Amino acid sequence: CFVGLGLGGSPFFIDKNISNIIDEDQLITGHRREAAYYGVHALIIRLSTIMCILSISFVLSTNGWQTYVEDATDPGLIPGLQSLVSWFPAGALAISLIFLALFPLNKARVDEIMEKTLAMENQPREPQE
Repeated sequence: CFVGLGLGGSPFFIDKNISNIIDEDQLITGHRREAAYYGVHALIIRLSTIMCILSISFVLSTNGWQTYVEDATDPGLIPGLQSLVSWFPAGALAISLIFLALFPLNKARVDEIMEKTLAMENQPREPQE
């Protein structure tokens, strides 16, 4: 149940926050730069995939699984695999909660940004040459 909640809610949460950040950036700079923000998001996703692969490689290689041998499991491998499915995700969760607590856009700030963005979009634009 909790895994589904986390996996199902995270794409919505990330996209919603990126759009809030883009709106705030538009208020500051006067330009919309969605591509830049989604490009950085894609880079972070790729880096997180690399970190996952490196952590799996580290756990398996340091706990007795350099090569696969059928029916021959090193006793040190079991705690390594348990840490891979418990301690590593718990550490990632703790780090993400710290960043989430430091995230400057709260409900009041997002509402303020929305009002300013709507007001800016409703202003008449000067014709471009």
